Amino acid sequence: MLRWYNLLLLAALVILIALFAVANQSEVVLSIPGGFPMGPSQVRLPVFGLVFGPLFLGFFLGVFFCWLNARNSQHRCDELLRTNLALREEVTNLRNLPLESDTGF
Repeated sequence: MLRWYNLLLLAALVILIALFAVANQSEVVLSIPGGFPMGPSQVRLPVFGLVFGPLFLGFFLGVFFCWLNARNSQHRCDELLRTNLALREEVTNLRNLPLESDTGF
């Protein structure tokens, strides 16, 4: 049931985004006082481009930084797993050593 609810919500969101894009196709002029590096100082963009562009850029930057964080966490987890296995092996080896009272001296 929850899956259908999510699909319905996603479909409604896509329809709203499409309607917003269709309703805001008029062009605006974006001008940077110093000009763009190696380009014109003015760019004509549709209004929905000025709204969705930064949203998409922020989304993809967020995904990238989450991926970096997960990668670092995975490396740390792998390191801790190797340390854990080494310590378990050391404990097993120490348990198998004979005690001083067992040697008969």
